[in-house]
Amino acid sequence: KVPPPTSTILLSRKVLMASVADGPTAATARGVEERGKEPTQAAKCGPGGVKRPQKRSYPLHRPKYHAHSSSGGKEYLYLSQEGEEEVLEDLQARQREREQSAIVLRASSTSRTVTVGGALIACLNLGIDPPDQPRHPPCAREQCWFDPSCSLASEALKIIGDRLQTQYQIWQPRARYRQLLDPTASQLQRDLTSLRRSAQRNRVMVHYNGHGVPRPSMNGEIWCFNSSYTKYIPISLYELQTWCGMDRNGRPLPSLYVFDCANTGRVLENFRRFLRKRRRRQSSEEELYIRNSNMSGYSQGLSSDQQKQQKDGCSIDEELFGEMFFLGACDRDEDVCSNPDLPADLFTACLLTPVKAALRWFVVRSMAGRELHAYPLELLDYIPGADREGSQSRQQRNHLFGALNWVLTSILDAIAYDLLPPGRFRRLFRQDVLVASLFRNFLLAVRIGKDLGINPVS
Repeated sequence: KVPPPTSTILLSRKVLMASVADGPTAATARGVEERGKEPTQAAKCGPGGVKRPQKRSYPLHRPKYHAHSSSGGKEYLYLSQEGEEEVLEDLQARQREREQSAIVLRASSTSRTVTVGGALIACLNLGIDPPDQPRHPPCAREQCWFDPSCSLASEALKIIGDRLQTQYQIWQPRARYRQLLDPTASQLQRDLTSLRRSAQRNRVMVHYNGHGVPRPSMNGEIWCFNSSYTKYIPISLYELQTWCGMDRNGRPLPSLYVFDCANTGRVLENFRRFLRKRRRRQSSEEELYIRNSNMSGYSQGLSSDQQKQQKDGCSIDEELFGEMFFLGACDRDEDVCSNPDLPADLFTACLLTPVKAALRWFVVRSMAGRELHAYPLELLDYIPGADREGSQSRQQRNHLFGALNWVLTSILDAIAYDLLPPGRFRRLFRQDVLVASLFRNFLLAVRIGKDLGINPVS
């Protein structure tokens, strides 16, 4: 083992590697053909006696040396044939690793989608209960942590819309949101189509609050209003899927649906039914095209899984929905929360203000069977870091609300990591910020809903 000299020059027939401890040195191996010979002045300098600039090269590990000699106060170490091959192999391995990481990074960047816009649909019709959902006091009244009975209906609707948008902006501030407060059918179609057109192939979010309209029908219809607000107008979920985007192959474009209404499980079942209908129609069109074009080799070029999907359609939800995500407040035969001490849109509160919803649920559950007014619920609004609108500063850990949010996020993230497969966990919790936040808080909604006899769906 040779001690490191002041200047070490590694020579071979065609490669010279120079490493200097105390400063740059000009050295080259051009013109050196024999081992043990000191480089000439012409080899050290370029044409005209000008020194060549040194290019430092650092080997990945110490190579094997063949011999060394000392001349002129400098010690020359020569690479053996085996050491030169090792260096080349290491460089080739490093290059392969870089190429592979670049391919993986390119694939992940192309497959990643983000939420760029959202439609906040609030069909509340404040002051008038829907015909199939009469509300007899005491019942839940709060929407977005605001009691609409405290002000006029028009003002209360505007306040609820602003609070809902503020709560979404906390989780995804870069997205553009549109408030559709008690919309008509034409307004709904126009705004959703425009939202998809501006988002291109990125993800759009649709939040539907149907606490002021009838329940979703068994035929796959939700409700809005006519222009004079005298009738309920049905909107087919098939049309809603079309407005929010479907590609030419019948697959949905990236989208996220949040439904907070009664019997949400019906909406999910009809979503699945309409997607299968589109897939079967697309498969029949492809088969007709193949039959007319006499493309016998087309089916042979497909894999067995693809041929099975063409014959049977996509029966797996993950393959059927693709990049379409769905979150619902309750199952097909269930109603939303009616506890007067909890908000009417408890599902939305769990998704957007999880800490406040968890604290309210804990206090209500702890005070069950006691005098509830012994512990005023209004005290939860004065926790440092929170406000009466339910929003909170998620990044400021020095406040109590921010610290609780970080703890809750860590717990829910650990639960999701433990329950889900790695691929699905990365797809839901490591790509889109808004999707990750809503699905993480969905676990809290499932926990609270289970205590109240409600089963959220996704």
